[in-house]
Amino acid sequence: VYGRLLYRVRKAGVQNGVKAIIYNQGENNTILSQTTTYRQRFKELFDIYKRDFPGIRRVYAFQIQPQSCTNDANWVLREVQRNLPSLSPDSISM
Repeated sequence: VYGRLLYRVRKAGVQNGVKAIIYNQGENNTILSQTTTYRQRFKELFDIYKRDFPGIRRVYAFQIQPQSCTNDANWVLREVQRNLPSLSPDSISM
């Protein structure tokens, strides 16, 4: 999905004009073993965004919905997402 987005943005010639990215992940990362690496994987993705879209100023990351938090892994993931701005002042958790 990301590759198709990047291809279209490049073809349109607006790659340097992207100012923000709205990141909304699904609940597929709510397996407890994946929550331990989520922070690092998000940082890697954030760095890729900054590389591919040099004009980016913000990444808005939406937390998973509380009603989907039916197990401990969901709450752990929400806490990690809540603290994403500590990775970079350019990211905002919503």
